[in-house]
Amino acid sequence: MLGLDYERSVTAIEPALSHNPYCVTALMWGAFVYAMGGESDKAAAFAERALRISPFDPLTWHAHLCLGHARLTQDRDEEALAHYARALNLNPQYQPLHYMHALGLALTGRIDEAREAARKGVELAPHVRFGPLMEIVRGPGLKEKLTRGMRLAGVPE
Repeated sequence: MLGLDYERSVTAIEPALSHNPYCVTALMWGAFVYAMGGESDKAAAFAERALRISPFDPLTWHAHLCLGHARLTQDRDEEALAHYARALNLNPQYQPLHYMHALGLALTGRIDEAREAARKGVELAPHVRFGPLMEIVRGPGLKEKLTRGMRLAGVPE
């Protein structure tokens, strides 16, 4: 995914899960790849399955992040916000989650709260901008919503 080779990422997921269908790590990374690719139904299915298999896994925040992305793509912004808030609650030190929470707030019309959430993200890691993060987003609908939400929230580009 970081090499921006979506097809290779996708083709690695299914064989890994055929060897171990209960591998939470493969499910969560699969959810992420599918979410970034704009395949929201597959992303949600993988993330929900990971949460069912291991609801107390230390990486459950990652599944909620993926569900947030999936819900944004499905135009279910309130649900996306709920998943971003849950992810942030589970891992408050991971700076990009502050930006995701901020954009979720912005897209649901809570601009003042969104700007405060974005400010917290900037305080945590002042050098991080959302522009470079967008390079791994392949799904046009997700990219548009993430960009719009980040701008509304005042997240640095």
